[in-house]
Amino acid sequence: MYFKRLPYVLQLFCFSLLIFGITYLGLKFSFVETHFAQIWSPTGLSLVIVLFFGVRFLPAVFIGTAANYIMISGSVPLGFVFAIGSTVEAAIGFYLLGKAGFDARLLRLRDIWYLFSIVGLLSTLAGAVICVTAVGIMHPQMWDGYISYVGLWWFGNLVGALIVTPLLLQLINAVKQQWTSARIAEYIFLLILLLVIAYVIFHARYFKEYLNYSFVYLVFPFTIWCSIRFGMTGAATSVYLVSLNAVISTQTQTGLFAAESYTTSIVLLDGFLVMLSMTSLGLAALVAERDAAERLLRRSEENYRIVAEHTGQLVYDYTISTGHILWSGAIEDVTQYTATEFCSFDISLWENNIHPYDRSQALVMLGEAMNKKTEYNVEYRFKRKDGSYIDILDRGTFLYAADGTAYRMLGTMADITEIKQADVKLKESEERYRLFSLLASDYVYSAVLQNDGTFRTEWASPAFERVTGYTIQELNQEHGWTAIIDPDDLNRIGDSISMIRSGLSAIIEYRIKTKEGNIKWLRDYIQPIVDPSSNAVLLYTGGVQDITERKRIEDELRNSEERFRAIANAITVPLIISRLPDGKVLYANRYFADSAGLMQEDVIGSLTPSFYQKSEDRERLMSILAAKGRVTNFEVAVTSPSGRKGTVVISAELTTFQGENAVVATFYDVTQRKKLEQALSESEERFRVLVEKSTDGICLFDRRLRLLYATPSVEKMVGYSVDELKGMNILAMTDPADRKVHRKNIHTLFHMDGSVASTQVRFRHKNGSWVYLEGSLTNFIHDPRIHAIVCNFRNVTDRVHAEDRIHRSLQEKEILLKEVHHRVKNNMQVVSSLLNLHSSSIKNTRVRSIFLESQNRVKSMALVHEILYQTKDLARVNMMHYTKKLIAVIQQSFAAQAKFVAIAPKIANINLDVDAAIPCGLIINELVTNALKHAFAAGKTGKISIVISQRNSSHVVLTVHDDGKGLPKGFTAAEHASLGLTLVQALVEQLKGTLSVTVKRGTAFSVTFPIVNETLIVS
Repeated sequence: MYFKRLPYVLQLFCFSLLIFGITYLGLKFSFVETHFAQIWSPTGLSLVIVLFFGVRFLPAVFIGTAANYIMISGSVPLGFVFAIGSTVEAAIGFYLLGKAGFDARLLRLRDIWYLFSIVGLLSTLAGAVICVTAVGIMHPQMWDGYISYVGLWWFGNLVGALIVTPLLLQLINAVKQQWTSARIAEYIFLLILLLVIAYVIFHARYFKEYLNYSFVYLVFPFTIWCSIRFGMTGAATSVYLVSLNAVISTQTQTGLFAAESYTTSIVLLDGFLVMLSMTSLGLAALVAERDAAERLLRRSEENYRIVAEHTGQLVYDYTISTGHILWSGAIEDVTQYTATEFCSFDISLWENNIHPYDRSQALVMLGEAMNKKTEYNVEYRFKRKDGSYIDILDRGTFLYAADGTAYRMLGTMADITEIKQADVKLKESEERYRLFSLLASDYVYSAVLQNDGTFRTEWASPAFERVTGYTIQELNQEHGWTAIIDPDDLNRIGDSISMIRSGLSAIIEYRIKTKEGNIKWLRDYIQPIVDPSSNAVLLYTGGVQDITERKRIEDELRNSEERFRAIANAITVPLIISRLPDGKVLYANRYFADSAGLMQEDVIGSLTPSFYQKSEDRERLMSILAAKGRVTNFEVAVTSPSGRKGTVVISAELTTFQGENAVVATFYDVTQRKKLEQALSESEERFRVLVEKSTDGICLFDRRLRLLYATPSVEKMVGYSVDELKGMNILAMTDPADRKVHRKNIHTLFHMDGSVASTQVRFRHKNGSWVYLEGSLTNFIHDPRIHAIVCNFRNVTDRVHAEDRIHRSLQEKEILLKEVHHRVKNNMQVVSSLLNLHSSSIKNTRVRSIFLESQNRVKSMALVHEILYQTKDLARVNMMHYTKKLIAVIQQSFAAQAKFVAIAPKIANINLDVDAAIPCGLIINELVTNALKHAFAAGKTGKISIVISQRNSSHVVLTVHDDGKGLPKGFTAAEHASLGLTLVQALVEQLKGTLSVTVKRGTAFSVTFPIVNETLIVS
């Protein structure tokens, strides 16, 4: 305190001198060869000066450092550079520590971290870089070891900050320690013991050969002991003592850190000191934080205990897993138990002492608060030691583990018995006041009747002005209170005023116009005071109530009733309100009266019991109403007031109407619906009988083809019961060869048009045989009324077997018919061969030609049977195929002529039956043969066209046309008919056709014949 009163210049001189001395000592403890100190104390001193006395003393750091280096090195520039480095180092440390919120008391672990990271790592590194760089500039030979020089400089400054700074801060912040004599003795003993051990480890030459680096860690238990027992003071002191021994031993080359290389010695020593300092200081800070938290907790608990005891609250700490409860606070005041007695109360005893009527609610709310993670806040009655009950307000908060499970509950129990009693009394008082307010007048008054017949107010309570807006004097100047009464009401209450004047009391209601112009309704209780001797009225007294609000409510109520009647009459549902005891109708809406065929006024006043056809129905309805307060959808048979019978559904509810307990009920006439339901039931019964008695099967499947329903006929078809079918995979019971088709049908069912018109299933019967089922599938999955796939089918096993037999028989007949055609063809081939053999022995050319023509006729007929044998259709011949083969036969027979004449068929895709095909073939054979023989001169080329086409839906035209020399003039088929033409005419008649001959650019023969039955098939 005395130092701070000194002038600034003198203070600056003192600090400069102090830094000069410490810097001088630091250099003395440096290795001579390197000029690097193992621990640079000026760093810690400079930082402490700036922290406690401010940046205005940074010049002292600069002056003291510069003076020392100039004196030792003899170089002014070098001294100034070193001074700048030290000053910058202190300034950076001060600025960054201030920004970080550094506390110089070192009572927090983060303050130790700030000291290490900001001062030890950042600011000292900046100072080392500045100083070593300056030395390198002045002595270039040092650049080779620049990094190592920076590291050694920085390491020494770091250790100086971690060892000197905490010691100086503890000396400056020293307070009187409240230590006992034993504690002081323990502290002194511990320091002496630490000095002895440090001396042995670092200085004793006798033990040096038996010790190695690991033995330096023997000091750690003692520094830790100092840190734990004596906090930051013990930590800073013990670290400094050990550091002092380690530095001196290394400087004198006698300690464990003395190495062949000075650099190695410095690194080993400073590394050990940093580890020792951070361990001890960090541990001391942790102990300080723990002690502070414990002191805060103890202070908080003590304050809470005092508050709880003085406010009459019981404090508890409930461990949920064990059920144990720790009690404190005003235990005896609340429970009458001593603290020792009540501490044995666990959760079970607490539950047992809650009033039985309140226990379940308290426990339920406890569970809800725990599960919903809300505050527990409940009132209940709790039994005290003497057996009496008090009202408790229990408030608690749950503590939850990481997994969300409640493990602890903290709370208070407060005795609120007096508060509850006071609350009851307050409510009683408020109720009495409310009743009094209802009965009391807003103001009271006294008045006299004047000679002019008006009333003059003599006196009124203070509320008079608040109600009317007038003072008594102002009102009397306005000719009394009758002057402010509404004229309509004044006329209306004229009889009451006459009664008052005659000395009778009266209660009248009227409107007044206040001084502000507002209209108010007043209720006036007037009591005249009469002179007994003369019966003359001496004075009028009265009490007035402002009933404006009541009138407004009455108006709203009246309007509300009118709206209710309008709405009720507009509702298209019959509605009545009846009196609860006897069922008398108090109100009926228009729709009810119309449905009953009566007027509303005729329904009102009637008795609802007469509506019921059965009296027990009303009794049952009333019992449900009495138990639940309402009834919905109660179906009953009734007779309307007009005598019409039917069935209605009643929904009713208890209510109050016109001040009486009543029942409001709505009716829904279901008479027609019941008839429709009956008709529907009968229809469904007929349908059910029709379905169940039908020999066809009907099944319903869901979208996974699981059976939902099947008619009884299904069981007869497949042998399985419906329950058995429901557990089956229906598709698995079908023929594996047909499942591909079934899957295709299912795909069509769901993804195409939604139906399969007809399908056949081969199903395995329960007896092992196969049955054939034929039917249709329709997808009604999306139809909410059905929501299924509907399958209709019948058993066609007998039909399939019959068709199979017919098919086999048909196959046999087809085989037989083919054999017939084959044999006919072979026989004709034999005939053709005989004609050929016979013609070979004939020398006459003309006769041989006749044989050849006959042979071709036979071949044309045989060719028909050959084609029929080779095709599947045994009744029809394809004329295009047949004509081409016939032309080939003719060309082979008349090879000499045919090589000059081209035969061009143009045949439609026409099929003719055998009876038409053979004549057509013979006609073609005759006409083409005749053209080859007579139409063309020898060696001359030509063309023969063969055309078969359909003229219309009933006729076929066959044309053979050659471009040869043509027929002679005057030629007619009838007169010049040869055997061939005669045969052609006969064949045309057989076809029931006509023959025409055209001579133009050759000769054209056209045969037109009709279609008989299925003679013609054009594909």
